[in-house]
Amino acid sequence: MKLKKLNKSFYDKSYYQSEKIPTRKILKTLFKYVLYYKKELYIAIVYSLLQTVFYTIGAFLVGKIIGIFFEPIIYGQKAISDFGDLNFFFYLLGLSLCFILYAIFRYLELRSYIDISYKTTQNLRKEIYHKLQNAPLYYLDTKKDGDLITLLIIDINNVSNSLFQTISGFFNSLLSLIFAIVAMNLVSSLLSLIVMPTAFLIYFSVFLYIRRSQKHFHTNTQAFARLNSFVKEMLNNAKVTNVFHKQKFVYKNLKKITNDIQNISYKGDVISRSFDIFYSWISNLLILLISALCIIFYLNKTNVYGVYGFGVDDEGKATVSLIVTYIAINWSFMVPFQGFLSMSFTIQNGIASGNRIFKILDIPQMENQDSKINIKDVVGEIVFDNVYFKYQNSNKHQLLGVSFTAKPNTITAIVGPTGAGKSTIIGLISQFYNYEKGHIYLDGIELKDISNKSLIENTTMILQDCFLFNESVYENLKIVNPEANKEDVVSAAKITNANEFILNMEDSYKSIIKNNGQNISHGQKQLLNITRALVSNKKIVIFDEATSNIDTKTEEIIQKSFNKLMKNKTVFIIAHRLSTVKNADNILVVNDGKIIESGPHKALLKQKGFYFNLYYSQFNK
Repeated sequence: MKLKKLNKSFYDKSYYQSEKIPTRKILKTLFKYVLYYKKELYIAIVYSLLQTVFYTIGAFLVGKIIGIFFEPIIYGQKAISDFGDLNFFFYLLGLSLCFILYAIFRYLELRSYIDISYKTTQNLRKEIYHKLQNAPLYYLDTKKDGDLITLLIIDINNVSNSLFQTISGFFNSLLSLIFAIVAMNLVSSLLSLIVMPTAFLIYFSVFLYIRRSQKHFHTNTQAFARLNSFVKEMLNNAKVTNVFHKQKFVYKNLKKITNDIQNISYKGDVISRSFDIFYSWISNLLILLISALCIIFYLNKTNVYGVYGFGVDDEGKATVSLIVTYIAINWSFMVPFQGFLSMSFTIQNGIASGNRIFKILDIPQMENQDSKINIKDVVGEIVFDNVYFKYQNSNKHQLLGVSFTAKPNTITAIVGPTGAGKSTIIGLISQFYNYEKGHIYLDGIELKDISNKSLIENTTMILQDCFLFNESVYENLKIVNPEANKEDVVSAAKITNANEFILNMEDSYKSIIKNNGQNISHGQKQLLNITRALVSNKKIVIFDEATSNIDTKTEEIIQKSFNKLMKNKTVFIIAHRLSTVKNADNILVVNDGKIIESGPHKALLKQKGFYFNLYYSQFNK
């Protein structure tokens, strides 16, 4: 059991700081995804337009009803006696109809925008997953698991919420604002000349304040990524933490991260929550200003430059209904601003998450496979010719001039100390990485020229940390070969001696593997992994430390069926237990990126070199 080395920078906030993508670019890219649904977007905009029209007409009718039916009372007259019950009914019916239609189109508008938002987000999530699936392994090696979990769940949800607020809020608020400005100027150009510049100045100041708060939202998403990474590492190493009594150390670092999140979230929440208070205060202040101006204009018989019948008389002077009409329309002027400003806070989260998402969309992908060679009828000869390799952003070469030949239907073992380059050789054979210099050939074809798909179709790997799906035992074994039937699977399990423990499970081959094999032992998990490799029936088989965590008895079971498993296949074995490689046709001894010795087991022992010392350090103590 190894204690994973803790990276000090992992707990440092600067570890997760990255260059930000310009906000304009993020919004522009998001809008490109929205445009995949142009038809739905146009329909939603029409709904926005119609609900705005009926809301504005309703606001006019409210003022009209007040003016026609209640203003005469001020002069000691009866409004109904002049117009009759029928007209009164028609005005109320018209007002009711306007707000019913407004509610209907508002509902249809929201449904349309929600549909667009979820479809766009779904496409974005699929593309990100596709990008990660096709990303070079060296890129994934540089990423924390918690970062990717945050990206696929929290960041995508933030973008989804932001997207809905943006497309629905923008078009709705923009149309409402245009209609409100026109209507306010129709009712009173003089009032609008005073009220509108004041409102624009106030809201513009708020908008600038919101933009300055963007850094808090960006930092917040980074902090949650740190927390996810830490929690995942903490859970993965829970046993190790207890064995080495590091609970206080882990708690200390967890507390540091959560304190950072608390401080960052507090600042962001204070900014966003204070907006509601500020907006209510501004709204009431504007209504008070409008009411005061209307009263002043009415008392002084001021010409307010409006349209007759909507709060002004035939001479353009203010009437009592001007207050109600203008406030009703002014409300439709203020609501869009509230929409824009509320939208800004949601967008801040979306932009911060979008900054991380679109960096993933820009990551380099594996080379275009269309021009690659699809290999068939693989013989299985692999040749390394003076191969050099170093990892991304590393100055040290992991392999230095490695050359060897693995003949078809032979077993090649790779041994050496930790960090010598054993797994790197396997990684190059599997096309996980591209070699820097030299050549690697498969059946005489340059490995770089072979398509990744066809290489996978002819290669199977048995890893130390194998992965099992949350499916039945049968599905886990069959997944590597869709053409395999039940007999093929059972036959393979019998060869690897996995059949016995499978039959002893509750539902035999129908038993569900839970949480990547938590309901079975590690040895049983490895037996299933080896059985799966046999079911795949691939020509090239790679054992990457496949038996290093298996007990001696289970290892003996695997060794007994080893020859049957590897018949007519080119096999590579990496193992720290040298007892597992004694029967290999060729053993490559790797140290500091070079092959320093090679040959069969007995021949290497006779040399009394590095392998000799390595072997007897394990078996002759």
